[in-house]
Amino acid sequence: MSVIGTTYKQPRVLAHDAIALKDLPESIYRPIERLQVIPWAKWGKAYKKYLEYLQNNPITGMGMGIDPIYTIPNTNTTVDMSSDVFGGKGFIKDETYTAITTGARGTIFEVIVTRVNNEGAIMDLVFKEPGCDSDRSTNLNNGELFNVIWSSKNGQSSTDGSSAVNIGAVIIGESKPWDFGFPINPIIYRAEIDPDVNIPLARMQEYYRQKQIVKYKLNINDGEPCTYKSMPEGSTLYIGRALDKITVVMESGKQVDFYNVPAGNFLPILVLTVVSAVVSDLEKGENNNTVARTTILSLT
Repeated sequence: MSVIGTTYKQPRVLAHDAIALKDLPESIYRPIERLQVIPWAKWGKAYKKYLEYLQNNPITGMGMGIDPIYTIPNTNTTVDMSSDVFGGKGFIKDETYTAITTGARGTIFEVIVTRVNNEGAIMDLVFKEPGCDSDRSTNLNNGELFNVIWSSKNGQSSTDGSSAVNIGAVIIGESKPWDFGFPINPIIYRAEIDPDVNIPLARMQEYYRQKQIVKYKLNINDGEPCTYKSMPEGSTLYIGRALDKITVVMESGKQVDFYNVPAGNFLPILVLTVVSAVVSDLEKGENNNTVARTTILSLT
């Protein structure tokens, strides 16, 4: 291979930046905390049916009827329940369905329907937490509306139901700091700016190199292995405190253990993440994870 070709393949010789593991972008970003259902059936019927009633029974006198504009609690989102909200039909209590946000991102998640009316329209539902923390990050804004997609269950035919429209809004919880196993160089999609949410500049990037994304699986909490996604560029590590053992995922995607790593040492390897680190001279009362995240630097 020519010198030019070799340089093009591995142009990284010296690090151009360094950051402590604890300061890496959040491992869980803008997670869905809960769902706020829009009370479209305040009178026991959908607002659309209420409007049909008003056409035949117009309100006279000083009153103007009930204002259908509804502001979702804990958000700045408003909806016109007379035309924008529909509970669907044919949904079955305690069944799981797919929801999709109505914003440009079209984030998909799962919900469990907990209450329906006699037509199978959704009256209440809850968010179904993903089994893996690696699947909890979103780029949703607080109060973003979502639809619930109807699908046939328990022998229903394809004409037995219809989807719920703008049935609720997502309430976003607090982001969580970087933790072991999450990518050092994460996949980041641009989020629409929400003036009520502080978006780190590191989260305002856009990547289009989808074919280069590296996937690796880890079992950190003794459950089913979770899949993580990383950009392919690995980072080398500076060890600020002596370690008995450090477990990493190499740039190849392979998990490797290194033992007896002295303090002040540079590991000349390229890793996608640090899975775990055991501090050798751990002082009484200190948290091993906190010490490791603080004293290991990612060099890129």
